[in-house]
Amino acid sequence: MAVARVRLARLEDAARCVEIYRPAIEKSAASFEMEVPTVEAFVSRMERVLETHPWLVGEAEDNTVLGYAYASEFRARKAYQWSTEISLYIDSSAQGKGVGRTLYTALFDCLRLQGYGQLVAGMTLPNDASVGIHAAMGFEDVGSFKSIGGKFGQFHDVKFMQMELQALDPASSPPPTPLASCREAIEACLATHPRSPKVPPLRPRFSQNLNLRY
Repeated sequence: MAVARVRLARLEDAARCVEIYRPAIEKSAASFEMEVPTVEAFVSRMERVLETHPWLVGEAEDNTVLGYAYASEFRARKAYQWSTEISLYIDSSAQGKGVGRTLYTALFDCLRLQGYGQLVAGMTLPNDASVGIHAAMGFEDVGSFKSIGGKFGQFHDVKFMQMELQALDPASSPPPTPLASCREAIEACLATHPRSPKVPPLRPRFSQNLNLRY
């Protein structure tokens, strides 16, 4: 099932997003959350993100949400304002069909339009699928935290990867525009965005979730 369209998430997507996210919590250490959030809690999470950053969903022709991707604040201190952390979750039924690449390509276009320069992604190891898709999208390995999180009776490493989205000058580049202030431009960008790419997709081998909020 390929992506027919990518759009900004709506709060009514929360239940489906929780369904997609659930295996990362219950069946793996891909997410370091211990309990599946309620739909109400997830709605609040989405509201916070959508004030400033894009939260995108990829839909099939029948409007089924196949996966979602979003960006969020990397660090709170002002010097980090041109950097953002990204996350991607794909439903198990949609793996290997280019959904992740389609969502990330759209997300990166939105973030470039907002004025972000650096993208950061973190992933619990091992996760060849996540490392693979980020490398394919242009990310480079910038190091790992060893035994940084404990889940299911053992400690886990977390790898970070980084990509320059666009070259910026902190002396002259304005702060990124919050999503709430450029929503129409983002929606116009997404309206012209292509569908799933006609390229051989990456096939996950470990986790259902290609990039995870460790």
